[in-house]
Amino acid sequence: MAVSPGDQILASIQLVNGTSNQWTMNMNDTTSDTSFQGTFNYSSSQLSAEWIVERPTVNGSLRALADFGNVTFTSCYASVGSITGVINSFPWNAVAIYSSATSPPTQLTDVSELTSDGGGFTVTYLPSG
Repeated sequence: MAVSPGDQILASIQLVNGTSNQWTMNMNDTTSDTSFQGTFNYSSSQLSAEWIVERPTVNGSLRALADFGNVTFTSCYASVGSITGVINSFPWNAVAIYSSATSPPTQLTDVSELTSDGGGFTVTYLPSG
């Protein structure tokens, strides 16, 4: 599925079978009206949820982080145990990306505070990184 800068993506992941650790992932690019769906096996504790912007690994090598500008996550919901809710319904942490190629490490991204509804945030690429 090709994704272009500025596209809006609607994504979900759902446990299909806890015994066999099967999960279904759905991604829909609402800008270009393209989609992807797949079922995967993944062993999980089912005790956390994550929304991530990260550097790619290609052929086993960690690559440079592209200047993505801003990525905004909205309407982020999770079900953990018997609780379903937005991010701030659970203990949460924001984690920025740092480059270990410099000493001291250089911060590559910034993560905003949660939105007022508790279900969103923005990750910003830092040009000096």
